[in-house]
Amino acid sequence: MNNLRSRHKTIISRILALSGALAVLIAFSLYGYSQISSSGKTLAQPPFYPVLPPGNPADSIMMPFPVQQTVPADYENLMEDQFAADLQTPSNIKTVAEFDPLTGYYVIRTKLGDTDIS
Repeated sequence: MNNLRSRHKTIISRILALSGALAVLIAFSLYGYSQISSSGKTLAQPPFYPVLPPGNPADSIMMPFPVQQTVPADYENLMEDQFAADLQTPSNIKTVAEFDPLTGYYVIRTKLGDTDIS
């Protein structure tokens, strides 16, 4: 009986210690949140440094392999190529809507040839 009582005291003391630690963590979190929200300040965005091409081609380093621009410099460069999202649906993919009289709903099917793909 004495052994059981000491185990209960140990468990209760651990629960109290954990709940105290949790209370301290919540208090610090609420304090930090109140400091951030009461200041009214928002985080500033980091500065943007555009990469400019060299004014004189002699100033640039000649690379042993071709290097292409990966990020469009302006809107015109962005829109001059065709995107994959702008491609048309291939002719062998068909989307059809069929009425299901059992459920009373239309079922939209997309087929690749004779195979349902969605």
